Amino acid sequence: MATTIKDIAGRVGVSPSTVSRVINGSAPISEEVKLRIRDAMKEMDYHPNARARSFATGVTNTVGLVINASNEGIFSNSFFNRSVYAIEKTLQDHSYNLLIANDNGRKDSQILELVLESKVDGLIIPSSSLNQHLLNALQRKDFPLVVMGQPEQEDEQLSWTDIDNYQGAIDGTKELLEHGYQEIVLIIDDGSTLFARNRMEGYRQAVQGKFPEQIITVEGHYHDFGKQLTDRIRDLSGRGYLCSSNELAFHLLKTLKGEGVRIPEDAGIVTFDNYPLAEYMEPQLTAIDVDTYQLGRKAAELLIEQIHGHREVKHELIMTSMIRRRSSEGSD
Repeated sequence: MATTIKDIAGRVGVSPSTVSRVINGSAPISEEVKLRIRDAMKEMDYHPNARARSFATGVTNTVGLVINASNEGIFSNSFFNRSVYAIEKTLQDHSYNLLIANDNGRKDSQILELVLESKVDGLIIPSSSLNQHLLNALQRKDFPLVVMGQPEQEDEQLSWTDIDNYQGAIDGTKELLEHGYQEIVLIIDDGSTLFARNRMEGYRQAVQGKFPEQIITVEGHYHDFGKQLTDRIRDLSGRGYLCSSNELAFHLLKTLKGEGVRIPEDAGIVTFDNYPLAEYMEPQLTAIDVDTYQLGRKAAELLIEQIHGHREVKHELIMTSMIRRRSSEGSD
């Protein structure tokens, strides 16, 4: 038969309510009594019922991570997976569990059920999964919430953390300029997202007053990437290219080689993201490394602060770092 609180109380010689208060940490008990109760729990192999404990304290020690499961690509996205690993590790270090939940975007959202039924203490929501109905409901309850990625719509009540895409684009552009490339071209595949717009603004800031901006948005599939590039730029040599992803950089490198342009002698390349291809291309590509582990860790830390009552709204940007390789070294 399973050991009960009454069994522990009988062994130690205290009341069951004293044992309960030690388990829940709900009232001051002398260290000597706490130690005796915990020793008895170990000896008698007693494990508190987590559900009952949550009911008594109103604390679940569980955090929810919201995803959009209809987007199958999210599970194969190494950047997202690394952020999830960082979130889980950080939460474990603070004695929290992670619950991953899908949001369907409807008014009967599973996420709202988790909140209304007090099954989680707080939520981390990627900006791509944030919807206004869910946000309004959470803010009405003043529920602990952190957004991973800067939200599209500004909201002074929301805490969020994101990669500093603006500064990353400035640094990547300057890296090419400092190695002698006279004109820098920014290549992106979707200019509608906020992180892409931030990268465009950073690029514009870095080239302002030096030469006219050249931003190429690749449309459709990459099979006609080369044609799109050569239609826009007549002479591919003598330039530096800042790519918004490894995939774009791969197709750029293929196109330049096909046109007889040597890297880095005739043109330079810097790409956002070190993973998955940058170091395996020939030549290896200089990369603006995006620390998605730090992104996840910071999201978890901000949420834990909120759960513990520190409700100050914070906006945290994670700095990128430059991994310099052959592709941007210039002709020297």
